[in-house]
Amino acid sequence: PAVTALVAAFGLTGVCTEVELPLRPVSTGWMLVDSKRCETSDEVFAELLAAPAGTHTLARIDPTGQGSGVGRGIAVSGRYARVAELPDVRQANALEYVECTTGRTAARVPMRIRRTAAKRLFKGLTHRTAAAQRQAELVPMAAFFHGDSEMRARSREVAQTITYEFTVPLAAPDLIPAFLDRLSRLKVVGQSANIQRRGPRGTGPLGVSVDGWTLTTELDTDVPGLGRVLDDWDEKVAQQGGQVSLATDTRIRGDLIAAMYPELAKWREMRTYLDPAGRFSSNLARRLSL
Repeated sequence: PAVTALVAAFGLTGVCTEVELPLRPVSTGWMLVDSKRCETSDEVFAELLAAPAGTHTLARIDPTGQGSGVGRGIAVSGRYARVAELPDVRQANALEYVECTTGRTAARVPMRIRRTAAKRLFKGLTHRTAAAQRQAELVPMAAFFHGDSEMRARSREVAQTITYEFTVPLAAPDLIPAFLDRLSRLKVVGQSANIQRRGPRGTGPLGVSVDGWTLTTELDTDVPGLGRVLDDWDEKVAQQGGQVSLATDTRIRGDLIAAMYPELAKWREMRTYLDPAGRFSSNLARRLSL
């Protein structure tokens, strides 16, 4: 029980001083990446489902899509490149770390673009000018996995955005384009929106364990009415048996947590057992009575 309580516990059950975990060996610091531009959300979901086993797959969504184009985006699938698949000039230093650059890993709106209409134009243009399909493109591992987060960390936008992430069951994908449509009607232009297929996994009582689709969005905070929309969507996600990620949450209501995390009562028992004095706490724990 103690081990289970430490997983996805947000530091509320103690300090982990030692961990043993399996690692997957790789022979290079590069990924071989296939990408395809999809014009509907149905195409996006189909591409993610068709991805070969053992690949890392996601779709970078264009938030400006309307009508049948809501949820359109670029489906990306990457696998670890082998030494023989690198150009000769890179094979000698195949494991060399290559820093993230402002390439196709993300399409962030420049800070100088302030007006919503201009932001939408920039995002829509980024999607329309993307290649219809690319195959076996070499991308540095750091850029593939962390390109957007690295660019966000280097920018001045961190304090002006929030991350909203939720997972819905595999049978309820329509909740994602419906949410994107709601944002579009509210004139919200987020910096990023990604969809991933997430299989069932053991993540502890407070981890996301739903077998389904995950949408991660980075949203501008200066939009009137955004809070009400997110509150409404929290309820819809809960009604569908989905979960809002606590790892990125800053605003969900405490009364919805029990519906999303059925092992919450068990978690509270384990936390009381491991930390009876309540020495470990956080703003998240106090706000949600974790």
